[in-house]
Amino acid sequence: MTLCDGKTMTYKYGASDANHHNLGGVQLLMWRTIRDACAKGCVTMDFGRSRPESAGELAFKDHWGGSRTLLVYWRYPGFGQVRTADRVSVARRMIAILPDRLLVAAGSKLYKHVG
Repeated sequence: MTLCDGKTMTYKYGASDANHHNLGGVQLLMWRTIRDACAKGCVTMDFGRSRPESAGELAFKDHWGGSRTLLVYWRYPGFGQVRTADRVSVARRMIAILPDRLLVAAGSKLYKHVG
């Protein structure tokens, strides 16, 4: 999944099966993403966030010639100050006010990827 703001194509999510990496599907998909970004007039390709311990993911992105930038996160309230039960309660209230057609559309897209 990618997002484009007109100047930057951002790679937000992707998945792969390590058993099939030798076929080059991920590289082909990334190349086509870069090509599509150029066709849309983008001048930057953002390969997205990576966890520092994800050596394989970092190496994959490094091979495309990108540069790394350290991200610093500030959260309010601080980590651990909001209990999980409070988050669930807020999520339930938000879902309760969404139109049914939106919930059905989201469900049809998400449920096939769960499990």
